[in-house]
Amino acid sequence: MTEQLLDAAANAGITVMDRDRTEGLDRIGLALADPIRRSVLVRLLDGSQYPSDLADAIGTSRSNLSNHLACLRGCGLVSVKRIGRRFNYTLVSAELTDALRSLLAVADTLSPCDDHMSPPNERDDS
Repeated sequence: MTEQLLDAAANAGITVMDRDRTEGLDRIGLALADPIRRSVLVRLLDGSQYPSDLADAIGTSRSNLSNHLACLRGCGLVSVKRIGRRFNYTLVSAELTDALRSLLAVADTLSPCDDHMSPPNERDDS
């Protein structure tokens, strides 16, 4: 996935130095692009959690959550610690925690989004 992002960046004329600086943002963007992964990250702001608790709280299957946790691990945003026979997930750093809290604070100040995501024939462009 990262290679695809880098190829797209190269095709858009982004330099190697820019890619080095933005690669982490690409990974964060990938993580935030999915509502389940966003929910996981928000829930982990309150501290480490077990997958079964996350799945129940978010309302998804454990197998689906497992795929999303693998993505978040691959993006380098969460870490996992084995505790007995269970695994416990946490955000990787205080900086990530602070950044997510800041993004949530900014999101709370935004006006409602228009329906730009709807097909053109369903928009109220008046």
